[in-house]
Amino acid sequence: MIRRKGKVMTYGRNICLRLFFIFFPFLLLLPRYVIAQSGKDVFLKYKCNKCHAIKSQDIEPIVKKEKEEEEEEEEKEEKGKKKITDLSGVGLKRDANWIKAFLLKKERTEEGKKHKPKWKGTDDELKIVSEWLAQQKVKLDEKEVQKWLEEIMKKAK
Repeated sequence: MIRRKGKVMTYGRNICLRLFFIFFPFLLLLPRYVIAQSGKDVFLKYKCNKCHAIKSQDIEPIVKKEKEEEEEEEEKEEKGKKKITDLSGVGLKRDANWIKAFLLKKERTEEGKKHKPKWKGTDDELKIVSEWLAQQKVKLDEKEVQKWLEEIMKKAK
């Protein structure tokens, strides 16, 4: 602070305020770019591995303990048995736009089935996860995947 003829000069404070108002808008956008999520992060964040696995990415399905299974057994019988789907090769068959529409329940499989839950995340997260899933192009033997899933189920018990 500099005093001249009774006036208080606050040069430093003015500079700080100017810098603050110049850079403040960028600070609001910063978390969006700094905290960039990968498709795998989004997949796990929304617990897509309750119903899906991706063996090529070492993503195992969430397997409930026996007590929890017994409590929900009645629900399973009503809805039909839950089948874990491996998505290691989903990108060989589908592109990101189809996956995005499927997660939004706007698209059906060849069997006429829609995705069970509608997407609950943001549009950005939907884009990230659908593009990431479209990149999963590892063709695995069905028997190998089934054996892997059975081993996971045995570990849970």
